[in-house]
Amino acid sequence: MSVKFSVIIPTYNRADLLSFTLDTVLRQTLPAVEVIVVDDGSTDDTGRIAEEYGNAIRYLQIANGGTPVARNAGARISTSPWLAFCDSDDLWRPDHLARLSQVIEATPELSFAFANFRHIVDDRWQETPKFDLAPGDYWRQLGVAKRQGDAVIHQPIYPSLLRFQPVFPSCIAISRAHFDRMGGFDPRFARELSEDLEFTLRCNREGLPVGVVLDPTVGIRKHAGNISGNAIDCTLGEIRILRFCRDHHRPPPAWARLINDQIALRSTGAIHCAFAAGRPDLVRQLAANIPIARRSWKIWVKLALASLRRPAAGAVSGSRPPANA
Repeated sequence: MSVKFSVIIPTYNRADLLSFTLDTVLRQTLPAVEVIVVDDGSTDDTGRIAEEYGNAIRYLQIANGGTPVARNAGARISTSPWLAFCDSDDLWRPDHLARLSQVIEATPELSFAFANFRHIVDDRWQETPKFDLAPGDYWRQLGVAKRQGDAVIHQPIYPSLLRFQPVFPSCIAISRAHFDRMGGFDPRFARELSEDLEFTLRCNREGLPVGVVLDPTVGIRKHAGNISGNAIDCTLGEIRILRFCRDHHRPPPAWARLINDQIALRSTGAIHCAFAAGRPDLVRQLAANIPIARRSWKIWVKLALASLRRPAAGAVSGSRPPANA
């Protein structure tokens, strides 16, 4: 018996792309029980586009609160035992839900699953799937012996997600029970470019089995309107979220050390970008996240040069994006 899914699509001013997303979601070989479009205060023609689909979708308008708020609003009115999410600029292959259902059915104790994906640039699906970009030992350490088909990971993936994050909202399915138990997406991160990272880590901190569709069944768009393209602000968001996870997820000491290592690693990369962007104040701020023993000579040089320049007003923690992805 196939898994019953409610699909939740948060959207904000994506009238030009929403119909492409809806068409792929509505043409699944395993149809969803319901497709819920949550309009997060759009000011464009989103409502008109949604109206064209009539009873094929459920359309919910809410005041602008950010993508996490919109996802949670859709989850609250959903009726199925499983939730699948799709951002309003992403695309699904026709068998996406069927493949998720297959791996979930095979392991009834699953409460979380995700699929591989490819990036879409200029309407072209890129050749290399996301999973292939992982470090060489990544999947082997998780007990995944092959790179096609389906897999079930029986060990905690939390520490692995700190090294490499292959889980995107448009690729996940989560049981309604687990979603409710975890408290949904945290609205405090609605203005962060990497808001879904905290949710993904929190949902997998207990080390429960996780289902994986190893074949790419999702397309994640990269385009001018996609705010995750801002590398510096995206990294700053990740750092803020990792600090929160370290302080609130109650990770064991080994995981907390990994989080600190990742904060230092991300700060190192962001320093080079901040220096090139002429943001000396941000260089100094990020350097504080890097232990002295781990600072390369390049970091020391840039930090010294940044210290000679007066800080730019209002640039202490980097700019933050609007409340929508």
